[in-house]
Amino acid sequence: MAKRKRVAKKTTSKALCMDYKKLRAIENEIRDLKNWVAVFANEYDMPKEVVNKLQARLQRLAKDIANVRM
Repeated sequence: MAKRKRVAKKTTSKALCMDYKKLRAIENEIRDLKNWVAVFANEYDMPKEVVNKLQARLQRLAKDIANVRM
C-alpha cells in the first residue's frame, strides 16, 4: 500500500483575522510596556544601562513576534 501524503489544514480567513487581532493586541501591549519603562525610568532615575537592557529585550520580543508565520 502506498503511504498517504499529509496535507496541512487550510486556515480560513476568519481564523487569520482572529490571529491578526491577537498579534495586534500583543503589539500594543509591548508598545505600552516600552512607554511605561521610559516613564518609570524618568520618575525613579533608573540607571541608563538598565533602561537600555529593558528596551533591548522588549525590542527583541517585538521582533520575534513580528516574525511569527501564520
